[in-house]
Amino acid sequence: MLQLMLSGFVSGLEIALLAVAFQIAYLPSGIFFLGLAGAYVATPYVYQACLGAAGNVPVAIVLSLALAAVISLGMERANHASLTWRRAPPAAHMISSLGLYIVLTEIVVLCFGDGSQSLRHAAGMNIISADLLTGSQNMSLAVSAALLCAFAILLEFTSLGLRLRALASNPRQFSLYGFDASKYLMAAFAISGCLAGASALLRANDSGFDPYVGLSALLLAVVAVIVGGRGSFLTPILGAIVLGVVRALIAWYFDARWQDPATFLILGLVLIVKPGGILSFKSRLESA
Repeated sequence: MLQLMLSGFVSGLEIALLAVAFQIAYLPSGIFFLGLAGAYVATPYVYQACLGAAGNVPVAIVLSLALAAVISLGMERANHASLTWRRAPPAAHMISSLGLYIVLTEIVVLCFGDGSQSLRHAAGMNIISADLLTGSQNMSLAVSAALLCAFAILLEFTSLGLRLRALASNPRQFSLYGFDASKYLMAAFAISGCLAGASALLRANDSGFDPYVGLSALLLAVVAVIVGGRGSFLTPILGAIVLGVVRALIAWYFDARWQDPATFLILGLVLIVKPGGILSFKSRLESA
């Protein structure tokens, strides 16, 4: 049972990285950023290409994560910033974002093929006993926890984090105080792409990857956001861990085919019992 719970916890941390990545873009902008799934899909393929060219794992990781950040930022500048300037409705943002994801996925298929692949670089890593977790799970645990802690520190103790929280709380007042909202939106989308890319690399190293996994992974992350709470950058972590543990238990005691129905059953129950999420916060009247 301990091994099962630990595996679910590690899976939850992988989901949490993508959920927090989505939340970083969503809270300051209000955009349902489905295009993030495109950056998620592309990252492992870019990593493999960079590894083949440079032959150096750290360099390949840095380059692939940098490109994921550039993809996310490029979508914001080329698509969402333009739609916002034209006062397009939220549905236009969501549909165009979905279109960008589809285009990027097809580019990946044309360049790299549509077969399933795998990354394996964690065999020697042993943070928790190998009897409980595999090498790739140990890596996911260490990297996910480190990145989430680093983002929490950035959010709480840096001026960038303070201003991202202010922008998410009240964009109109943020602009009235003289801050350039577009500059901080660019930072939010770049960080979002980088964390999504890290989540993709960890999943690819643990269970493999293919060009069509992006949207399903992002929808699971969105469920984690709703379950954990939509009003904070960090509450999705709780929702993701809950989903990771529940999905692991379902796969063990029943069948992996029941994981998605169980996920959306949890979503339905949370929306009925506590619509704001497990950790919901009351917003100030003037921020509405």
